[in-house]
Amino acid sequence: MPREITLSLEPDGPTASGFTSPTPTRTRGEQLTIELLFLPQDHGEYAALQERLGFVDAVYTGRSHDGVPWVDEQLPARAPVTSQILRVTPGADIPDFDPFWGVLVGGEDQSRPPQGQRRVSIDVVYLAEGSRYADRAAVEADLGATSIL
Repeated sequence: MPREITLSLEPDGPTASGFTSPTPTRTRGEQLTIELLFLPQDHGEYAALQERLGFVDAVYTGRSHDGVPWVDEQLPARAPVTSQILRVTPGADIPDFDPFWGVLVGGEDQSRPPQGQRRVSIDVVYLAEGSRYADRAAVEADLGATSIL
């Protein structure tokens, strides 16, 4: 059964709500795929995510010698956002899924118009549990490529 998930795209854009199934496994520094379903009333959120997907090639990730993930974002000035780092938060019906910070590194639109529903799979590198950082700036300060060089 699909379960609600929220991607906080702030401060650069709206919050994208979708549905995912099943609950993804999370390991620090590993890539995971999240399947999202956007209902017709979620067109703005779907469009915001589509824009972000156009700039995933400007994000580089890796791990330091001790396994800590790092992120290097080379987003051009024309990008609609200043960062691809996302806070992923579960809906109330997902008790086994804690919020986490990740960085968007890929995705694919699997929509089949004109049904009205939009289906997108996104690839996210898991950076840290949600409680580890207060906001995106703290994630960038700690895990940005310049902080490990």
